[in-house]
Amino acid sequence: MSVIVWRQRTPRAPFRERLAGWRARNWRRAVLTWSILCLTCVAISAEPGTAFPKGQARSVPAVGMVMRVAGGLTVAGVPVFLIALP
Repeated sequence: MSVIVWRQRTPRAPFRERLAGWRARNWRRAVLTWSILCLTCVAISAEPGTAFPKGQARSVPAVGMVMRVAGGLTVAGVPVFLIALP
């Protein structure tokens, strides 16, 4: 007969501390990703309507939806980063 011993988990750090740790490790990557998303959205929206990639993308509704959502997330990301970054 064996006895099962349950180990208690160490308590997790509060959410604020975990968020601060994540920011300290990854803020450069987050800002770089956000900047690339912004530049990509600007570059795609600046193409003339007859250009090959955009002209082909307009015929695919899913691509238009993805670009609209990506643009919205990019614009919404500005205040989030201004608040979240130290």
